[in-house]
Amino acid sequence: MRIAAGLRFYQRFGRSAQDLWPAVSWALLGPGGGWSTPPQHAEIAVLIDDAYCPRFKEAMLAAPNLCWVHTENSGIDELFYKKILVRNVLLTRSPGANGPETAEFVFAVILRAVKRLGELHCQQQRRCWQRLELEGLGNKTILVIGLGAVGGRVAELARAFGMHVLGIRKKQQPTATVDEIGTLDSLPAFLPRADVVVLALPLSPATRQLFGDAQFRAMKDTVILVNVARGELVDIQALRIALAAKPAMQACLDVMPEEPWPADDDLWQMPNVLLTPHVAWSSPLYRPRAAALWLDNLTRYRQGLPLLHQVMPDRC
Repeated sequence: MRIAAGLRFYQRFGRSAQDLWPAVSWALLGPGGGWSTPPQHAEIAVLIDDAYCPRFKEAMLAAPNLCWVHTENSGIDELFYKKILVRNVLLTRSPGANGPETAEFVFAVILRAVKRLGELHCQQQRRCWQRLELEGLGNKTILVIGLGAVGGRVAELARAFGMHVLGIRKKQQPTATVDEIGTLDSLPAFLPRADVVVLALPLSPATRQLFGDAQFRAMKDTVILVNVARGELVDIQALRIALAAKPAMQACLDVMPEEPWPADDDLWQMPNVLLTPHVAWSSPLYRPRAAALWLDNLTRYRQGLPLLHQVMPDRC
């Protein structure tokens, strides 16, 4: 059994895998782009850390004996995954590996806005001692769209801050941390009530450009919009118009339809926009969690048991 992975991943987690399955061999992609041994005989691919790159993906698409790919990603809308599933290769993902830190990022953004930390920092640069009126979260309503590992954690934190939590998920089933639950059909009723809107849902044909002119018009003039899901969920031109029309509206976009976002786009300079380079997930805890999920599945794979977090072809 040969496993394809990145050299850095192997150095961190290879011993644990070897303890679970001593007979495995490795095809390792090094930092210079060379392989320790030809990757075409790989049966398992671990798309975590330094393996998450075009060269590794190209090699796996050309590996004829590939049986199983595990990815550090939670979302699987990338073309690579579609190509893998078409070949009837097993695909497993890492839901929740980035959930805690992404939710923390969301609340860092929310607190930055309601506590006016950006304005206070600007005052400091001007050596200006002037008190600003700040807000709290206890009288605010948050709408969390997508209640998976990230959205669910956002809802938990919101409840801890005393916020009223509206939630949208595919199935309208009760959730302990959500005060009112709905589906996407509930969006027109929920949007006008929300002080904060958090996008944490997968990209699909049904959700592509889910937020356009009508949705932005329905929002409060003072809404805080945070997108930590996929850039294609938002019609950027419609958002640009809404931000200009509602100067008290604030938007944090950690994901964009095109990454990197063009440096000459005027969105960078809008005072009510925070653009961040897809870093909400970033934490030294993320990849060890993803590796732990893979190691658990490696044991199951060896024993012939069903794999956890397997992606079905209709999900991609």
